[in-house]
Parts: sequence; C-alpha cells; structure tokens
Amino acid sequence: MTKRMVDVFNCTSYGGVSRLSSDLQVKCYADAKHSQVAYFVALPALFIWGLGIPATVFTLMRKNSDKLTTEQVKQQFGFLYNGYKRHNYYWEIVIMYRKIMCIFIAVFLRPMGVIVQALVLLIMLGGFLQANNTSRPFRQRQLNDIENMSVATQIITIYCGIFFISAKPHDENFVGNRDFYLSETGKILLVMVIAFCNSFFILLWIMKFMEISREMIKRSSKRIYVYIFLCGRWDKLEKETARRAGVIKREKIIASIEDTVLFLKKMKNIYSNNIFYEDHDRFLRLMYHTELEVSQLDMTEKRNNFYIQGPMARQRKFDRERMKELQNEQSLEVDENLIQVMED
Repeated sequence: MTKRMVDVFNCTSYGGVSRLSSDLQVKCYADAKHSQVAYFVALPALFIWGLGIPATVFTLMRKNSDKLTTEQVKQQFGFLYNGYKRHNYYWEIVIMYRKIMCIFIAVFLRPMGVIVQALVLLIMLGGFLQANNTSRPFRQRQLNDIENMSVATQIITIYCGIFFISAKPHDENFVGNRDFYLSETGKILLVMVIAFCNSFFILLWIMKFMEISREMIKRSSKRIYVYIFLCGRWDKLEKETARRAGVIKREKIIASIEDTVLFLKKMKNIYSNNIFYEDHDRFLRLMYHTELEVSQLDMTEKRNNFYIQGPMARQRKFDRERMKELQNEQSLEVDENLIQVMED
C-alpha cells in the first residue's frame, strides 16, 4: 500500500517533460487529475497508512508494555513482539520504518541522482546497524548476528556500487583532477567483494534455517530425526542432546550478561544525570563484588589467550617461546615466569 502511494510521486523526465514512471501518458503535476490524486489521495494515505498506523500500533503497545505476557495482549500484538526481548517489544516498528525510509529515498530523492540516494541510504543503514548492534533486540543471539550481517551486507554492496556509478570512461572528455576511472581489475575486485559478502550472508542464513528445521523435526518426531540426520544411531542422539543442553545453558548465560550490560548502562545514565537511586548502598555492594571478579577474569584471559593483561599491560609482552612450551606440555597454567616477562 505504501509503495503504491509513493509511486504516484515517482516521476521521470523524458525530453524535458516529467512523466509518471508507471504510466508515461500521465504528465506529473501538469495533469489536473494527477495533482488531485497526488495531493488529496496519495499524500494523506501515505501519512495515515505508511507513518500513522505503525505509530498508532507502537502507542498501543507502549500503553500495554507491562501486560505483554498476558493472553489478551498476545492475541492482539503478539505477532509483532514475539522473538524480541521484552524491553525491545517495539523493534518490529523500527524495521517497518526502515523499509518505509528506503522507499522514500528511492522515490523522493530520485531527482537528485543515484549517488545522493546511495549516500543518504548509507547514512541511514549505518544508523540502524549501530542501533541494532547496541540494542541486540532479538532473544536469540544468532538472529542478532544475522540482522547485523544483513545490514552490513547492504552497506558494503551500496558502497561498492558507488564506485561503479561514479566511474567515468577514460576518453577525450575525461578530466584527471575531477573524474574517476575504474579499471577492469578494480571492477573485478569490487564484484568479488560484493559476491563474497552476499554469499557469506546467504550461507549464514541457510545454516540458521537448517538448524531451526532440524530442531523442529526433532521436536515433532525423534525417530524421523534420528534416521534422517543421525543415520539411525540413537547413541548420537544422546550425545547431541547433551551437547545441545550445554549450548542452551551458555546462550542463557550470554543473554543474562547482555541484560546486565543494559542494566549497567541505565545505572550509568542515572548517576550521570545526578539522579538519586534508592538502593544506592546495595548497588555499591554489587559493584564491589564485580570488582573482585576482575582478577579472576584476568587470569582466565591469560590462560586462554597466553597474553599478559591487567594494570601492568604496558610493561609486559606476548611471550611466544613460553607459549610453545605450554602447548608442548599441554598445559594452560600461568606461572610466575610468564607473569614476570618484561619488555626489553
């Protein structure tokens, strides 16, 4: 509906005359009927349908934000916030507006040229990428990564496309200080970058889709799952179930950490704005226990990364010889010799 309303404003110049792209017999704004439809039908419908309805739905969802788990609210708006974290219940509205903005850029910025459209689109997608990466709205961590990869792939594709659009042929009209020439090698390299990014995203999406499909088959019929994916070996099912339980537990811990990070950001805003927090003493005790874990965290990083970190990081260095010794000993313990290695 929004796309059809926007198409009313989608005009192309032919021989100095602006005509409607979907019907070249109609002269844009020169015909009385087109002006009437554009200003009295398409424009109001665009604001009501394209912008107003998502805003209205967001208002209603926000009013019932404390009742999202009730059956009544789920029946009304559950299809919009299912799969998102509770505090990101509105994110589907954000995605709707992102699509609407893409349509607006494609139509209303068309007279300014393709390069202007691409640059504005890059800025918009960069903002949405940052917002998605900061909020991480999906409950499943993999979906957040896929969404980030999707937007990043769009950004890379558009950025590489700008080189093709702005390139000029190297002929007698070419001006070295003004024009840009793209060689055949450069074209091949850019095409390879675009193909690699899009192929990687498609592969990532297919892997996630297969993982979800396998899980659905496993839930519906374990017997079919075992014979299709595990060659009829029930012992593999037990090992896979145990491994899957570990993955689920780890994902829950990561989700809790992300929620804790969000909590700490809110607390930072409270203290930055000089707002009195009622449980100030208890929060200070929590911060004290967090600081106690920092030393243990440093030791864990040292064991797994073979890298010296901490307050004296600038006076320490990566010890390759000691790392080889530890690998040969098949030990990850950090001893005093490794900790006391200093830069020459």
